[in-house]
Amino acid sequence: EDFHDYYNLSYEDITLFQPCDNTSVRSFSQVFLATLYSIVFIVGFVGNGLVLCVLVKYHKSRSNLTDVCLFNLALSDLLFLISLPFWAHYAAISEWTFGSFMCHAVTALYMLGFYGSIFFMILMTIHR
Repeated sequence: EDFHDYYNLSYEDITLFQPCDNTSVRSFSQVFLATLYSIVFIVGFVGNGLVLCVLVKYHKSRSNLTDVCLFNLALSDLLFLISLPFWAHYAAISEWTFGSFMCHAVTALYMLGFYGSIFFMILMTIHR
């Protein structure tokens, strides 16, 4: 058998498969995600801030586990929400402009808030 033609194959003869042009999807997602993250940040910040104010104002001398979990859940949500403006900016321009340290710090806030919220919701579920 002659394999000579196989080894002389050039990559210019191969066309890459592209199922669709997704530039319109990218431009839509840049606007949509930035807007969504901003709305969630504002509503979540106000809502969790009110929860914290109510829990602190009506704090009894002896708190039960549910109140402690709700307080910590609101704090975890606020940690998560603090990261959203950075992700909104990143979604809008598709480039991280805040440097390596802030990338790690914002990711840490996101993870702490996300997994902290899950932990306190599970704890309240088990307690009930």
